[in-house]
Amino acid sequence: MMKCINCGYVTSYERIICPKCKSEMKKVEENNNNGTVILSWKLYVTPDGNEEEYYINLISLNGTKALCKSSSELKEGENVMINGQLCEKIT
Repeated sequence: MMKCINCGYVTSYERIICPKCKSEMKKVEENNNNGTVILSWKLYVTPDGNEEEYYINLISLNGTKALCKSSSELKEGENVMINGQLCEKIT
């Protein structure tokens, strides 16, 4: 996870400059990759090079929100583990 030292913007993508305020981004320790599903929706039309269909999930994670991709539908309130851009249900 990367966090802006000025405005607090957080992202899972490696960035040097914050897209919001143009300040420096710092890597922060990911002490917890577990989150809770807020919303899940299926993409039927996807970019070239990706699977034909997959799910995009909005996750509550460490006090912020993140998007992750899954091959199956996740239900609102389910606990998930995020690994990079992928997420899977915790059983």
